[in-house]
Amino acid sequence: MRLASGFMILAFWNMGYVMGTLYMQIVPLVFSIVIFTELRKIHRNDLKDRESKIKVVEWMIFIFTSLIVLPKGSFRREIMENSGFSAEKNPLLFGFLYEYQILFITVFSTIIFLTFILGLKKDTVKY
Repeated sequence: MRLASGFMILAFWNMGYVMGTLYMQIVPLVFSIVIFTELRKIHRNDLKDRESKIKVVEWMIFIFTSLIVLPKGSFRREIMENSGFSAEKNPLLFGFLYEYQILFITVFSTIIFLTFILGLKKDTVKY
């Protein structure tokens, strides 16, 4: 079973050579989502999680950090422009990834903080 799943993962990863650069940029994001989901399941108390909003905050932090890392990693401006995505064709994407990044970080981190504070209940988080 492990051998078959290993070959499937290798085939999924290497399809980028055929399908292009956008596929190669999306595959690590998909793998990180799967890994994060599995890590969240380790040592979880489902009864405690139902009572609080900690699950939502964890996913918000994961998405937030993933979106911050994108312009610095596989979605660098040079890679995007060489792949055929330009600022003239995709102004919304380039504005989100490069021009308004500081505004996005400020607003979304404030939303995460407020969600965490409003989701606290007695005995949910021990200090």
